[in-house]
Amino acid sequence: MITPVPVLAEKMAAGFLDSSLASLYGTAAVAVQKKRYARLLKGFARTQPDTPVLFVTSPGRTELGGNHTDHNHGCVLAAAVDLDCVAAVTPVAQPEVTLFSENYPNPIRVDLTSLQPQLPERGTPEALVRGVAAAFFKATGINHGFHAHIHATCLVGSGLSSSAAFSVLVGAVFSFLHDGNRLSPRVLALMAQEAENEFFGKPCGLMDQMASASGWTVFIDFNEPARPLVKRIDYSLAQSGYTLALIDTGAGH
Repeated sequence: MITPVPVLAEKMAAGFLDSSLASLYGTAAVAVQKKRYARLLKGFARTQPDTPVLFVTSPGRTELGGNHTDHNHGCVLAAAVDLDCVAAVTPVAQPEVTLFSENYPNPIRVDLTSLQPQLPERGTPEALVRGVAAAFFKATGINHGFHAHIHATCLVGSGLSSSAAFSVLVGAVFSFLHDGNRLSPRVLALMAQEAENEFFGKPCGLMDQMASASGWTVFIDFNEPARPLVKRIDYSLAQSGYTLALIDTGAGH
């Protein structure tokens, strides 16, 4: 629900989001995540103090089995992780997107009056925003933008598909703010893939986007690549005695 900034801040302090944060990050991480979300909301309030706001999040993914089989109509096991991209967002009627991020000294601004690939943007966040906006326009006929402050723990080069998480996040923002039906995970994943393929310049398959959009641990059958079969798997690594570790080796992936 989109909520005025002061009201959402009060609800967060009173524990209104605790159960949601626990479901996303685990009970032990609630206090840390509350501080993270509060910091994000504070940054948003500096530029949009009297504006209703909504939190949207999209997870990174880890691949448990089936590397590149999505390209070859095969099957994969993948899981969403608790390293993610989070946005505090508000809609705007104009065709423009403004993103503030701790990772960039200046805001990212994308004019959506053009929804064609821009060669100088290839490999940039701007390309992903424009590409998802173009796919969203094709799906819905809507070309409105948003203002957002984002924070990512799913970092570039971590091997957790940060570009897919960011693209799915942008699609989810468009869907939640401007589309009453809220697009399905499959549609969001296809939009994100199109943005990466055609605008960003990354010839990827659909596993990363589908895993991020679906959440949880999932089995995905790509026998029909545009209509993958996705099944949630209820499995706990921790209860089975395993730990999934992300190690910073100092190199990409």
